[in-house]
Amino acid sequence: MNREKGIGFCGLACCLCEGKEGCLGCREGTCPEKERCRPYECAQSRALEGCWQCEEFPCQAPVLQSLRTQAFVGYISKFGMEKIMDRLEEGEKDGIVYHHPGLLTGDYDGMESEEDVWVLLEGNKKPQKA
Repeated sequence: MNREKGIGFCGLACCLCEGKEGCLGCREGTCPEKERCRPYECAQSRALEGCWQCEEFPCQAPVLQSLRTQAFVGYISKFGMEKIMDRLEEGEKDGIVYHHPGLLTGDYDGMESEEDVWVLLEGNKKPQKA
């Protein structure tokens, strides 16, 4: 985990992303996707810390359509960026995978509800399927 990369404007964990060499996180403006990223553009133009401060969340930005992203934004809204980074770091140490090798999905994806994502964040264990 590279905490200096922080959390993206969209709520995703730049701090756990290893996919873009030389990227220092979207908050530094170095993400190669920033030109096509609606949350980046929107947050910058509105002087928002992130989507969790936006009254229009969730908008139609493609990145905000995933359950993981919506759950992360809700978690940040309630607990803050430091807390989610703490939880993500603990989860990583406990074997929770943010991105499976070669994919943009991991253990936080494929959950049935935002509550399930929060359980994984808080308890660092996968919710049991019924």
